[in-house]
Amino acid sequence: MADTDGAHRRREYLQSLGTAAVAALAGCGSSGSTNTTSETDSQTATVSPTDTTTSSETETETPESEWQIDPLEHDQMVAAWYYAWYGGPVNNPFTEYSPSTPELGLYNSRDKEVINQHIKWAREHGINTFISRWGGPDWWDDTTLLDYFFEAELGSEIDLFVEPSVTALTPGDSKAPKDFDKEANRTALIEAFEYLDENYFGRLNYARLNGRPAVAFFSTVGQTAGDFAGALAEAKAATSEEPFVVADAVRLFDPLVDVNVENPEQLYGDLLSVVDALTTYTIYDPDKVAELDFPEYVEHIRELSLNRRLSADSYNIPFIPDVIPGYDDSELPDRPDRPALKATPDRFQQLIDSQKDLINSDLNAIFVTSFNEWYEDTPIEPREEYGTAFLETVADGIVRDETEPLDPATDFNRLQFQFNTTAQPDGSDRNLAWYVSSLTLSSADGESVASYDIGVPEEEPYLIEGVYAIEEAADADPPTRRWFGGPFARTTMYVESQNPTPASATVRGSPIRSDAIEVEVHFDGRLTDTIDLGAREWQTYEFSLTN
Repeated sequence: MADTDGAHRRREYLQSLGTAAVAALAGCGSSGSTNTTSETDSQTATVSPTDTTTSSETETETPESEWQIDPLEHDQMVAAWYYAWYGGPVNNPFTEYSPSTPELGLYNSRDKEVINQHIKWAREHGINTFISRWGGPDWWDDTTLLDYFFEAELGSEIDLFVEPSVTALTPGDSKAPKDFDKEANRTALIEAFEYLDENYFGRLNYARLNGRPAVAFFSTVGQTAGDFAGALAEAKAATSEEPFVVADAVRLFDPLVDVNVENPEQLYGDLLSVVDALTTYTIYDPDKVAELDFPEYVEHIRELSLNRRLSADSYNIPFIPDVIPGYDDSELPDRPDRPALKATPDRFQQLIDSQKDLINSDLNAIFVTSFNEWYEDTPIEPREEYGTAFLETVADGIVRDETEPLDPATDFNRLQFQFNTTAQPDGSDRNLAWYVSSLTLSSADGESVASYDIGVPEEEPYLIEGVYAIEEAADADPPTRRWFGGPFARTTMYVESQNPTPASATVRGSPIRSDAIEVEVHFDGRLTDTIDLGAREWQTYEFSLTN
């Protein structure tokens, strides 16, 4: 779970020590190293505290600092991705490449008044954690965090954990993917974790999940190649306290991953054995933004994210949902031409509504992309057009909202077909067992309680693994179907719970080979039936779901 109680105790402890002690503790653990990257001059904003407190004022002792906050307290981790790179040699000036303008203007991430304002805004709207991109030891953002962020007057008032950039901290150019079969890359990752262990993990406001220091990785599958899982295991073992690793691993969630991954055993098995939770950095889907109107897009994202939550649950690993206000990278010169997902407070609320019940009740965390990623126009930081409206949407739509989290164990049934073998016909790299067009669930008295057309996305169950792309046959009835099988010779899906509970399943399909394919049926983890699929021809099969 998110360690928010620890955060409360930390703040009380620091307040009891006084301002000077707070500043001293905020600097503890720094390596004392200097930044090896040259800085460039940049415009620095002069910021005065912006009071966004909505509660009534009470008489208090006059503090030494003008920076006062009235945090919106709660017991959930609400973490926003944070970027401490503005004003650096690469990210200056940043607003040239953003469709929107920050309320603070063209600021420098090392301006402590900017840092204080960011923390004040965040804490007063229920954001209690920042996830900061981190380029590696002595990078500009590393020095920014150690020597400026943590030492700002409010630097201890918000929890923070880092997202190491594997393309930055490894040797050579920054092009992805980075090959972790190369010893230099493995060594760089291990040394990065040792550095974090020495300089970050022990801080009172370094964020923890399940009692362990948290670390996040962006685009884990797309950014890495080779034995990243093995390198990550070595890096975790090199620390004095095992980190809790959250992987942005979108392709792990999607059922068609089997078609695109050369070594699915390593991807599913090894990586899932060393990461502790899964998330999605962004729910922006350019193809669907171009194809659908916004209400349809929200429905699409809801179904996709629910599928991902169920996938993670199937692999017994927590899923952390992520919300965005919008997305627009059209001002970046090196990006492809993609449609913008216009950010407005109302749209942000609708996207939050599509995700907020997907929170894992044990971990109790949700991420927000982002606090201040201006290049992709995802920030909730106040902007000229909307002021604090996106922050207020977080406070009302996430923190104060009382939506009950979804429970896969009671809201869904897990149906799995395990095959004795698969085949790869005609040199195909697909592992095929069963060609399926429909699935019907029936009650004990034989009445249909749910029907699914396989190959019609809006009429399918939630397909988790072991399925392939939709195929169409105009002269067939029905005209769409999918192959079941996959690299692990199993197909897994979730169906919504029914009343009465299904007692049997009927499937219309054909095996890849005659008299060679047997299938075991598992319903909510119980083996309920076994059947020989027989001849290679279209048949109707009936399975028990109760035995």
